[in-house]
Amino acid sequence: FLTKDKKHILLAIGNDKQFSRFCKTVDVKNKITQDKFSTNFERVKNRNELKKIIVKLISEYNSKKLIEILDKNKIPAALIKNMKEVFEQEQAQELLLISERNNTKYFGINTFSAKVNKKRITKLSPPPHLDENRKEIFKLIQ
Repeated sequence: FLTKDKKHILLAIGNDKQFSRFCKTVDVKNKITQDKFSTNFERVKNRNELKKIIVKLISEYNSKKLIEILDKNKIPAALIKNMKEVFEQEQAQELLLISERNNTKYFGINTFSAKVNKKRITKLSPPPHLDENRKEIFKLIQ
């Protein structure tokens, strides 16, 4: 759903209780508290009409404020971010690996969750070229 400040929000409302909280939180004019939206079955049946109402409601909010309100009321939702925004987050910065080899920069994501000597791995080693370490390996196994 598109907000007033042109950001996209994902709603993950999965049951009647969450939907009820969503209505009380966002729908101050009671546009979606009708019987035809009272249960998940009814909401699915009347999905197109409900979507139009929610699109209009969400478009009246700025994304940051809306996420704060939804979080406060335990309504599952998230701001949809572009790749630049994703990698600017602190959590992503902790996982981002950068290395340089032969004047070529390599980027990757640390998917190794364990720590070595109580430290997170921060250097990325590119995969070896075919037979690159062959001599060293054979010396070790002879």
